[in-house]
Amino acid sequence: PLLIGFYLYFILLAAFIKARSANLLYANTRFESFTAGAGFASQQRARDLAWLYLSNLVLIALTLGLFIPWARVRLARYRAATLALVGPADLGVFGAGQRRDTSATGGEIAEIFDIDVGLA
Repeated sequence: PLLIGFYLYFILLAAFIKARSANLLYANTRFESFTAGAGFASQQRARDLAWLYLSNLVLIALTLGLFIPWARVRLARYRAATLALVGPADLGVFGAGQRRDTSATGGEIAEIFDIDVGLA
């Protein structure tokens, strides 16, 4: 019983940290090309994330690992459902405001140095 409580505590702690850090990351992400500014709003809750982690863990154990792809999809679906784009009413401004002479230099340099740039 003590060992199970210990692991449950770490699942809750991991869910709390992941939810808060994702909310903070997305809340501070902005697109400066908009005149009014636009960004993301994430509303992940630690309780929901902990339930998702725990249920995925149980299902993965019951299926001897066959549930792993579905667990990843469930997690991605939850993250997408709690993420919203906030900004001006007309999002067409974003496409119109982009410069046409953009280059892929940053992406190519990341490829050269084998840097994985992404949001998790």
